Amino acid sequence: MCGSRRGCGSDTERPGKLRIKLTGYPDKKQKKDLVRLVKGVNETDRTHYGVPSDADLYCFYYDDLCRQAGAAALYKMGEKLGGLEVFEIAAFVRADARGHGIFRLMLDEFGEYLRNSVVRFAVYDGPDVRAVLDSIGAEHDHDELLLYADTDLFQGTGQEEKMSVVIDPEEGKVSTPFGECYYRSSAGQTYVFGVMTYANHRGKGYARKMLRQLFAILREEGTEQVYLQVSSENVPAMKLYEKLGMKEKDRLSYYSKVW
Repeated sequence: MCGSRRGCGSDTERPGKLRIKLTGYPDKKQKKDLVRLVKGVNETDRTHYGVPSDADLYCFYYDDLCRQAGAAALYKMGEKLGGLEVFEIAAFVRADARGHGIFRLMLDEFGEYLRNSVVRFAVYDGPDVRAVLDSIGAEHDHDELLLYADTDLFQGTGQEEKMSVVIDPEEGKVSTPFGECYYRSSAGQTYVFGVMTYANHRGKGYARKMLRQLFAILREEGTEQVYLQVSSENVPAMKLYEKLGMKEKDRLSYYSKVW
């Protein structure tokens, strides 16, 4: 085992070469180890998980050599389903440490926080992942698709749409008389979210016009690709983005469980 709690950064010792650290404030070493762990998982599983940041609570699993073999991040989503608080968890287990119940042990550490709540997991689907989630009774809810388009598709469309669009660069908000959306830009890419058409203007093509004009403006400002996320169950939105020429870049499956 590790020589000291401080050396392994551990709060709880378990039988069988296990130490767990539960914290809301990861230190530099824990963050560095987490980056390494997620990178290793992505390389092994050919996935594209991001490194969890700004979570409400983290759980770190250490092996007998003080190496971070597992990690889980818990997010309080600020919403309710059926009167129950909703949490989202991102969890990772090092490839050579799998098959020893580490995932379940980390979830147990979150136990008191999750009681009487709905827990969601966003994962790259596959037989191994499904087997693990099946073991805790989590059921598939829906898929979230990351769509993208090259802004060259929208060259010259800004004037042709002829819609009054007000853009607030500081807030990243786009407003029209018919709806609104938000965006964040970085290094030639822009992520668009919160697309909404006001209730009395839906079904008239205003969202498509707003986005086409926004994408044209973003192209002029240096954006090469635009991205947005949509639920597989949101059929009207899927049709809208298909008409815009957007294509699937990535897909995450959402599983949920009442705890």
